[in-house]
Amino acid sequence: MPKITIDRRVVEFNEGETILEVAWRQGIKIPVFCYHPKLNPEASCRICLVEVKQNGRGFLAPACATKASDGMVVATDTPEVRENVRARTLELLLANHPTECPVCDAGGECDLQSFAFEMGEPKSIYDFPKREQPYFKVGPFLRLYPNRCVQCTRCVRLYQEVFGEYDWDRWERGWEITVGPGRDKPLESEFAGNLADVCPVGAITSGDYAFTSRPWENQVTLSVSPEDSLAAPVALITRKQGRESRGPFKTGGRREDLHRVLRICASEGEGYPGWISDRDRFSHEYLNKKRIDRAFARRGGEIVELSTDEAIGLLFRAVRDAWRKTPYRIAVLSGARASNEAAYLAVRFFREVFEVKSMDFRAPWHSFSPDPIEEVLGYSAGSRSLESLRDSDLILVFGEEIGERHPLLWLYLLEAKRAGARIVSVSPWLDKYSRRLEHIRYHPAQEEKVAHSILSGLARAKGLKVSGLSAVPHPIGEDLARAKDPVIIFPDDISCGAQRALAYMVGVLDAGLVLLRTQPNGQGFYDMGFRPVDDNNTLKILRRAAEGEIDLLILWDVDPLLEWPERELCERALRNAGLVVWLGSFADDPSLAYADLAIPVVLPYESWGSRTATDGRVLWHERAVHWPGGAVPAGVVFSKLLEKAGRGGYRDVSDVTRAIQSKIPAYRDVSLPPLTTNNPYPDDIPSLARFRLRRRFSLAGYEHKPKEIAFSSPEEHTGEGLLLVAAPSLYRSSYYAFRCSILEEYMPLERVELHPDDARALGVSEGDLIRLSSNGHHLSLRAHISERTHPGVLRFSPLFFDSPVNLILGQDMKAWVKAEKEVKR
Repeated sequence: MPKITIDRRVVEFNEGETILEVAWRQGIKIPVFCYHPKLNPEASCRICLVEVKQNGRGFLAPACATKASDGMVVATDTPEVRENVRARTLELLLANHPTECPVCDAGGECDLQSFAFEMGEPKSIYDFPKREQPYFKVGPFLRLYPNRCVQCTRCVRLYQEVFGEYDWDRWERGWEITVGPGRDKPLESEFAGNLADVCPVGAITSGDYAFTSRPWENQVTLSVSPEDSLAAPVALITRKQGRESRGPFKTGGRREDLHRVLRICASEGEGYPGWISDRDRFSHEYLNKKRIDRAFARRGGEIVELSTDEAIGLLFRAVRDAWRKTPYRIAVLSGARASNEAAYLAVRFFREVFEVKSMDFRAPWHSFSPDPIEEVLGYSAGSRSLESLRDSDLILVFGEEIGERHPLLWLYLLEAKRAGARIVSVSPWLDKYSRRLEHIRYHPAQEEKVAHSILSGLARAKGLKVSGLSAVPHPIGEDLARAKDPVIIFPDDISCGAQRALAYMVGVLDAGLVLLRTQPNGQGFYDMGFRPVDDNNTLKILRRAAEGEIDLLILWDVDPLLEWPERELCERALRNAGLVVWLGSFADDPSLAYADLAIPVVLPYESWGSRTATDGRVLWHERAVHWPGGAVPAGVVFSKLLEKAGRGGYRDVSDVTRAIQSKIPAYRDVSLPPLTTNNPYPDDIPSLARFRLRRRFSLAGYEHKPKEIAFSSPEEHTGEGLLLVAAPSLYRSSYYAFRCSILEEYMPLERVELHPDDARALGVSEGDLIRLSSNGHHLSLRAHISERTHPGVLRFSPLFFDSPVNLILGQDMKAWVKAEKEVKR
């Protein structure tokens, strides 16, 4: 291997490494401002200059941008470097930097502050008025202090090179130069909060953290975002729990601030880009919003508070008594928001002990029986990691609106696109990401037909005869057949026929599959066995409960009235079920009003356990904050139930984790908790501190066994009027995020989107009221005119917390409606 001499130390290096990377790996400290290990080097700040001798020539070179070469001699700590480079650079920066460390949110974790103490001069030779520019808020998420900016351009490069957005840039020149948004409106990127993570000073700070605490009062807990199934690794900043930290006290001496996450930052994890979406970052306020902290039961029309143990005892007796009649009349529904360990214990209790077949974590509109992926491929899971997408030559994304449900997917796709992959988006929605890709648009009522058409094109190119397939071939199917390494990506809530066709293509091509789970831990719940036997799925459970055929209905981290369509069916199911048991966290969930027994369970950031991402990556989250009152982890509830059934033996979560590893084949080689390594970043650069520890997540070992299946003609969805479709929204559709006030600006209430052509036909302008009518129900919504929607289609984004649109929508989340402009009288 080639060798380089650094500070009289001869070391080997890998081709392509810079002097900085080699030095840091050897523990040699070189300060940086503009350099960031996840960004392309710019070498503009010059504080990393080092003395280099090569080919008999000596010169100063930026360590961050100079490639190491064989025989090179580098000196990083000479008087020239210390006194004429680093000290002078710091002096120039401090000459125009405000001395407001006591009120700066970055005080105590600021690179400039750290370097000034370590290597700065005590006095400056400069004396001139400092530049004064006003501070301002950049939307609800960020605060920008231009006076503190050191022009490192980390934020600009991150925003443009990594996120692919351009409404944050450098403006003006010379003395007036500044960075910031191009116009006075919220930033377009769903990743804007990451700008605060890369800023080496206090020029960009988080809006949710302003004037909250000091770094030395805080602790960092590594966790996993529960917002979507990509399960981004995060670092939770909370108050220390030791004697040295301070905070407001409650009566009885309990620390109020120990129940609160102060802010959330990106964290390093193998297979992840190191950035998180704004939803992952800013939606933590729900931890302290209308929580239920005491168990209760309804007795004689009155609410009676119970201890947690009393409530668990009642639940056990209810399950036992219902089982003695018949286990077929017990049903368990979940939102798949808890850990794998909790799901495993739930399956052991309900399925193994009490033979419950009616268990499902899927929403009614995609609770297909049999599961279409399992039917075609033998197991419902993906076969391709997200980080490997950059190696593909053709990626087909079907039926997914990236920015509204799985925004982190965009970073993987953007990286693949830059590596030369052709990416084709096939969806009804012309969103901003679809505009940047090759896009094929279809009407929402023709989803299955389009998928069959792509499969037909593939079959023609391959010369295959597929039983029952009669659709007109689509050229993209032929392109898939010719691709060397194709990958197909789609969510698990598109139509059953579309999923079967796409899964069949995966089997025929031996292509990569990324199955985007709609529920946050949907893949983990499926792997643990939390799924229906025979056809006892969510929809059938609701219908049987509505007819009084369910004696015991258990709702776990799910609210049918808030999340699901056909409100009347859900209300009848809750009203007519013999006994409704609610395991949840929020006192304002509408389904709680129907509960006969309620046990408060904790949220993901309040507990330990593992979660499985949509690509099979198994992650681990630690407990970061205390849970309120008598709330209890769901895993503890099911563990105590198992003990009462004589099937105990789990002392803590690690016992359950080991049981999962030994009993579930796909998890046998998974390391939990994950192994960790350290990135070789200096410990005196605070802005890189959270990137130093790198978690190495394992992939579950799934196996597909493709089967031959027959197809039939696609279902035709026709009707009169306009088609109302429930489509996801990044913040509104999150069970957690919609409760956070900082996100309210992005959740306009009682609004429906329509295409400009439909707006003209109805005589509707932006903000006008539209009256929708269907099946005897009428409601009014504000019009938002957008070309994102398909002509003839109205788009409403659930959850249904602000409008009873779920009275109109059918179980496929669609409805044909009559629409007219509402005239004020």
